[in-house]
Amino acid sequence: MGDQNVETQWEEEEKRMEGYLVKWLSGEAGASSISLDKDGYVEASSLASLRRSRRMGFSVDMILTVGRKSKLLEVHDNRIRRCQKEAKKSAIVKLLEFWFGVHNLRRDKFLGKLLREAADGMVSVDKILTFNKLKVLNSTKEELLSAIEDLPSFLKLSENRERVGRVKHIEEEPQPEENPDQRTVYIETFSPETTHEKIAELVEKFGKVGYISIPRFKDGTIKGFAFVEFELESSAKACVEQRTLKSTHGEELIVISKLQWLAMKEELKSARKERKERGMHAKQVQNFGYPIGTLVKVGGLSEAVKRQEIYDALQTITPVAFVDFKRSTPEICFARFYTASSAAKVEEALSAGSLRIGSRKVVARILTGKEESEQWKIIHKQTEEKEEKKKKRVGDPRTKEDGSGTVQPQRQEREGNKDEKHETHLGESEVRSNIDVQSDSKGVKRPAEEDSIELDESKKKKTKKRTN
Repeated sequence: MGDQNVETQWEEEEKRMEGYLVKWLSGEAGASSISLDKDGYVEASSLASLRRSRRMGFSVDMILTVGRKSKLLEVHDNRIRRCQKEAKKSAIVKLLEFWFGVHNLRRDKFLGKLLREAADGMVSVDKILTFNKLKVLNSTKEELLSAIEDLPSFLKLSENRERVGRVKHIEEEPQPEENPDQRTVYIETFSPETTHEKIAELVEKFGKVGYISIPRFKDGTIKGFAFVEFELESSAKACVEQRTLKSTHGEELIVISKLQWLAMKEELKSARKERKERGMHAKQVQNFGYPIGTLVKVGGLSEAVKRQEIYDALQTITPVAFVDFKRSTPEICFARFYTASSAAKVEEALSAGSLRIGSRKVVARILTGKEESEQWKIIHKQTEEKEEKKKKRVGDPRTKEDGSGTVQPQRQEREGNKDEKHETHLGESEVRSNIDVQSDSKGVKRPAEEDSIELDESKKKKTKKRTN
């Protein structure tokens, strides 16, 4: 009886170990430090060295033993990988669940239209094979049909196995809650390599995911954030309560509700509109176009805290415009926000102690009146000094360099007195000789002014003679 219990325990342990190995070899959280070779293999010793693996007592021999027994894993020498056939099948099943899901079909104009317009409510299997993600997996028709058959309660095949459709028609599905934004979360900041599958693996622990949207720029690169719509509002709330998530690559991701994101977006739009209506100069808009009440003084900081830590902590509450932080006064800093309401949120959160910076409880206060004006003057002065230093580094664009290496101002007025134009091109020595002294015919030096007076007198005499 005792031997049977031990055997049962070992089988349960093997099953648990198999589950972890499959997750790690799929690139899920907990194995970001391992790297697979071109064939998808990794040394068993690398898996055994993982922190969670050491904590659970997974040795190299145990990992190899479980890998040889499992249908989901393959072992070659001392290396292990996911069974390529099973891994591909699992990926195809997930794609089918997403494509034919209620949330996707209500948004997917292409596939949704094909199913609605078909008399039998089905679509050609060959058409599904043309989808890009199946092309990337190099999926065959037989593999696709096998994956469809693994979802008997969700998908069905026609008698000739050439068409596929939902078991339950989309119109028969219960209507979702009126406002999907209540069960949708906003997550940032993702790396450019992020996929729908990776995001799904990250958040599916909170509940069933209905839809994932990854906005992209015109060139196809992702914007760095995503929207995840859950089946239930409670799942979205559980995800938001985490505030931050850890990606498979170790990135820290910020999580807020979509309703909160929409409110912040509206605030930013209002702030931009307000600055535009003021008609402020571009430089003023860039540096000082924020409304009154957007400066917050944060005190009680640790001496070891870094500017990035302060920025990241405040960013979890609301978008931050800038953090003014000096090493000479590490216990305080000044944070700038886009709107007064955003600054009020930060003041409330920090004062209530719901957010700590650098493991310390800090205090915050919105600057008002003279104190606010004085701080803006300091910011303005610092900005001007930076601009001045920049000009000195790159040179004033309003100047040009002549052939001798000296910098001469460019003439802004192109028209004027010809003598003035001539004088600007005189050499330095010629100008000096005209100003100082000139020599007369007898060799006596006299000021240039006397010469000009005598010339004027002789001109007057000649004019009088002509009139007479």
